[in-house]
Amino acid sequence: MGRKFYLDTETADKIVVLSLKDAMDYLQKELEDHKNGEWLHPDDVVMNQKYIEAMKFVLGYYGE
Repeated sequence: MGRKFYLDTETADKIVVLSLKDAMDYLQKELEDHKNGEWLHPDDVVMNQKYIEAMKFVLGYYGE
């Protein structure tokens, strides 16, 4: 069997929070660039907005 790697809950939660924040920042930047004239597929505009709202909801669970 392969090696196993364990993280305490606090560390794992922090990794999730930081990853979600990075992803959300990227999606928000794409939307901001789109507002400033950059092309973004219309489906991506809608989905980015939905993903951002979902990430905010999940981050709320983590107290962010």
